[in-house]
Amino acid sequence: TSNRAQFAIYKKLIKAGAKNLFYMKDDDLIGSDGEGTVDSVHLTDLGYMRFSEKMIPLLQKLGN
Repeated sequence: TSNRAQFAIYKKLIKAGAKNLFYMKDDDLIGSDGEGTVDSVHLTDLGYMRFSEKMIPLLQKLGN
């Protein structure tokens, strides 16, 4: 999947010495009930809410 490809690139960049590069798994990022997207690609309001609920704490942690 594309997630595996992205993670492989992330690991390669880290190994090459990239700094301030972070990877967040997408496990259940927008839920698994199908309500997070309109068409399995574009987020709904609920999808954006779920996404932000996962991202905001991570970004706050990185900002400290």
